Amino acid sequence: MFWVARYEWFQLIKSFKTIGVIVSLLLMSYGLSSLQNLASEAMMTEDLALTDVNETVMIVFLFGTFGIGFLYVFSLSHDIINRDISLQSIRFTLTKISRLSLLSGKFLGVFMFWFVCITLCLLLLTIFSGTNVLSGIIPLAIFFLYTVAATLLLSLCIPKPGMSMFVGLLLGIGAPIFAIVAQFRDDPILTIIHQYVLPYYPLLEGVTMQSPELYFIPLVWAVVFFALAFLLLNRKDV
Repeated sequence: MFWVARYEWFQLIKSFKTIGVIVSLLLMSYGLSSLQNLASEAMMTEDLALTDVNETVMIVFLFGTFGIGFLYVFSLSHDIINRDISLQSIRFTLTKISRLSLLSGKFLGVFMFWFVCITLCLLLLTIFSGTNVLSGIIPLAIFFLYTVAATLLLSLCIPKPGMSMFVGLLLGIGAPIFAIVAQFRDDPILTIIHQYVLPYYPLLEGVTMQSPELYFIPLVWAVVFFALAFLLLNRKDV
């Protein structure tokens, strides 16, 4: 399992698309830290107000990462399983490890890549802003657990890498737009999907309303997505 995770890690690291993704996240962190310093200097007020500025910057960073997170993960890893199936390289891999180990290794490798990325971004934001925003690592880690599990399921539901790329882009763009529309529309179905299926509402509410129990919702969906992906992989004749 771990050599599969290491392989997926290096596959992501050496991609030119990945470099662009990392640079954009780091630039967003640096830009937010600069804005935070300017806001803090302009306010020249008590610590409570400065704390509010720091929390606002962290929430803005969460909004930005959540908004582009699906798109980034889907665009880089949409073919994480169907690529191997189409090339038939998965047959060789499955002679050495089980299907569960293969799926777990791919999940772990992709998740650890994103976990390192967001940790570096939060460290950069902390260093340049002078405040500790590392508490944001928990909702971000849960978000990427959810997203990576959804990517595994997508790659198994759609056999052709080209088609999974197209669908992944649609989902990556459509998911945050759907969440915004559901937030302002008084529609019970949209509200249920927004609050209990997509990860945005429970994670942001967990941060802003100090309700960490809501983190349980996207974690459950991550487990469900992974379990469905495992069932699909078991049913496939590879």
